[in-house]
Amino acid sequence: MKNKFSVSRRHFLHGLGATCFLPRLNAMPASAGPSKRICAMFHPFGVSLPLGIGKRQRGNKEELKKWQWFPEKPGRLDQLKLADSFKSLEEVKDQFSILGGLSHPQCRWMAHSMGDIYLTGAAYTQARYNHQSMDQVAADHLGKSTRLKSLVLSAGGTVGVRKRIMTLSWDGSGNPIPAINSPRNAFEMLFVGNAKISKEDQLKRLYNQKKIVDVILQDYKSLQRKLGKQDLAKMDEYLTAVNELETKIMKIEKFSNKALPKVDRTVDDYKHLKECAPEEYYDMMYDLIYLAFETNQTNVASFMIGSEESGDLMAYFSARQVQGNIHKFTHTNKFEQLGLWDQFLLARFRTFLDKMSKSRDEHGSLLDNTIVLHGCATSTLHWCEHYPTIIAGGKNLGYKHGHYHEFPSSVPFSNLFVSMLDSAGVPIKKYHDSTGRIEEIFG
Repeated sequence: MKNKFSVSRRHFLHGLGATCFLPRLNAMPASAGPSKRICAMFHPFGVSLPLGIGKRQRGNKEELKKWQWFPEKPGRLDQLKLADSFKSLEEVKDQFSILGGLSHPQCRWMAHSMGDIYLTGAAYTQARYNHQSMDQVAADHLGKSTRLKSLVLSAGGTVGVRKRIMTLSWDGSGNPIPAINSPRNAFEMLFVGNAKISKEDQLKRLYNQKKIVDVILQDYKSLQRKLGKQDLAKMDEYLTAVNELETKIMKIEKFSNKALPKVDRTVDDYKHLKECAPEEYYDMMYDLIYLAFETNQTNVASFMIGSEESGDLMAYFSARQVQGNIHKFTHTNKFEQLGLWDQFLLARFRTFLDKMSKSRDEHGSLLDNTIVLHGCATSTLHWCEHYPTIIAGGKNLGYKHGHYHEFPSSVPFSNLFVSMLDSAGVPIKKYHDSTGRIEEIFG
């Protein structure tokens, strides 16, 4: 006999004025459809390419060939010999694809500023040097129903400086969004909240912020007719920020009476930065992205694995992991050390893919409904072409993996952004300098 009892996963406890996140039960009805998600990771300084790539082919010792990141030719991954860098991914070749040849055409001269533009493709100009990043375009659409619009993580933390930026994400006004580099701080934001401030005080602050926004918008209506063209442009930029603040306030109000989700971890499971081994740090950061997706806190995440700033955490971790500086290794052709670092990064990536693929509901796994981008914006040394790129997941979004695809240099990296956004249900036909979708990555 069919059980007619039905309860939502987010079961409202009206007497407590809160919402509790429950585990999935048989009595819960199937949801209308899966949440579609986008995740992007970036690492600096290229990969190990002892044989070169594209226009920069070179001969080298045969024993170094095993560290050549790109496959020898396009084709099915199960029929190609992959570099030792991909050792951890050998058993999951059907979950990812390798892309070669792509780059941002306007940014091929920028070398150590590629973290700034990896998710934007914007060339530097004196007037305005960046625009909204791909992940934030996704967040505008996919973040409407989640507590967090997006999760922004980085080994550098905060923002950094121009040409040595420490975040992948840029808002609608082209301003960098501060990233979190502490696993403990990220966990507290996601699952603990600010216990030092009472719920009443938080709501009071929200109310005051809302009143300020209302006053600004009211004043602008009376000023609008009196302002000159230049002042109107300045005010439009300012009001964009005000509108973003208003949107944030409305979302915070919406979730203010909902309890944070419970997970089988505590803040003590996440070490302080100085206590972390390289493997522990990156596994914790990936774990936070997984948990944020698993608990429906957000549908969009970005993670800058390392910045092009020499003093960030990646420099510290690489020194411990491969006994040296990755940037210096690229200048001195230390291909084995670079290959070992590539291998380390992809092993950490594999742990993330495993967690995402093991979390399942009636719509498949988290990985099936998430498209993941992992890559770099320099292939070797200062050459900003032929980006080393992996895309993974998204089986239910139409992706067909298990291939190495190589594209001509005329295909902009932004075409991949349009493909990712479109497959996730974001209504978009063009992003920056894109010329269309990349159809080869779909089934």
